[in-house]
Amino acid sequence: MIMFLSAGLIAYSYFEIRSGLPAIAAQVPSHGVPGAITASLWISLFVEIFLTGTLLVVPWISRAYPEAVHFGVRRMSDYTPEQRERIMPLLKQMMGMMSGAYNLFSGMGIHMRIQDALWDPRRRPNLWWMAGALVSLGAITYYYVRRFDEEASGG
Repeated sequence: MIMFLSAGLIAYSYFEIRSGLPAIAAQVPSHGVPGAITASLWISLFVEIFLTGTLLVVPWISRAYPEAVHFGVRRMSDYTPEQRERIMPLLKQMMGMMSGAYNLFSGMGIHMRIQDALWDPRRRPNLWWMAGALVSLGAITYYYVRRFDEEASGG
């Protein structure tokens, strides 16, 4: 289900860029800024797609190579095979939540940069969405790592 949410948020970002670029080109003076804005928006979309794909592949990587996946000081290989099987549904939930949170904040960032470009292309973009993404991803990681330990101990 969360993969559909991530796909929907990526589609939102794509259509936000497609609808915003003509308005930016029409409103922003052509002294090199529109090209930079356009490039940064498309790069942001590429990064969003790449990071989403990476996050959603982590559960499969952890099954095949448990020593390659770690969260802070804990590696998946630190758990026994039975514990890893109990943790795997939580890992899938965690990666889905992280993907959804990142897509939400990335889409907000794309939208805000388009709005900033339309209002004043020389204005620096508001980057609070980046801090929100980092805090939410850190909180999700902290919550699920604690849940991993509870589930691994049989609780």
